[in-house]
Amino acid sequence: MDLQRILIVVIAVGMIAGLWLFTHHTHLGPAFRGIAQDERTALTFGMDPDRIALLAVSFGAGLAAISATVIVPLGSISPEEGYDVLIKALAVCIIGGLGSSGGVIIASVMIGFAEHFTDSYIGSHWTMIVSLAALLIVLIIKPSCIFGKQKELEERI
Repeated sequence: MDLQRILIVVIAVGMIAGLWLFTHHTHLGPAFRGIAQDERTALTFGMDPDRIALLAVSFGAGLAAISATVIVPLGSISPEEGYDVLIKALAVCIIGGLGSSGGVIIASVMIGFAEHFTDSYIGSHWTMIVSLAALLIVLIIKPSCIFGKQKELEERI
């Protein structure tokens, strides 16, 4: 493992911890979570959804810029690479569960190791199938995702 990959892991853990601390221990954190859960109710509490949305997009762009700056030394970036990342991100979010931050982190590690194992022992042209196969298996076995709880019938209707 080279120094760049270790730096990526350290910065990723720092960004996750910083984002969790921001959403749980600052004045704006509950506003972000409130707008995400129910915009109308948050509006009745005096939160400005347009301002919060602007800040959320700004923070997302900042996190993406930091991530890109750290990952770019590993290789080149081209527009065609976006589809692979999009499919992997979709698979990780669905497998881990959109409401579960821990589930998304664990799903990303599991898919990453599975793709590395596939690349090392089976072949590099099979790595994209790993995330899609994992997505299919999880949706068949447990549609509520890894750590998701099955919703009550009344909530789904």
